[in-house]
Amino acid sequence: MITALKKKWNPQAIAVHAYLSGYVLETGGSLRVTDWENGRERGFALVVTRRDKTLPQLIFLVYEHRSCDDICVTRFTREKYPYRAGEKVTLDNLPSDLFKNDAWLAATSNFKYGQAAKAADFIVTSIETANTGELISAYGAAVGSTPAAR
Repeated sequence: MITALKKKWNPQAIAVHAYLSGYVLETGGSLRVTDWENGRERGFALVVTRRDKTLPQLIFLVYEHRSCDDICVTRFTREKYPYRAGEKVTLDNLPSDLFKNDAWLAATSNFKYGQAAKAADFIVTSIETANTGELISAYGAAVGSTPAAR
């Protein structure tokens, strides 16, 4: 949590991160967290690379909505040019149409202020649904914290 605070993530993103740290996800690839910033929208990107490299990466952007206190989770996949270790997720390397109105609305789930646990549950369910039958590493280990019992 201290690491997230130092990165100046939005408090909503920090709360989702804390809830995610309590999960042990079973998928089969790797999880990586990078900073996400789009003006006021500061949070993190969770990049899920699956064991089967022919499957696209799953990427979740977690941040606070720019015009209200909702938590936004924008979900998309990246097939052709996966994010490499150490590469940040930025506006320059997102799918070009992701933030056009219809695409953004379809890709983004909003959760009311204080619903960080629901946002975390949504992310975990999305990962588990996309990775049926695969095994994955613990989220807490990926972000440098110890997973808590959930």
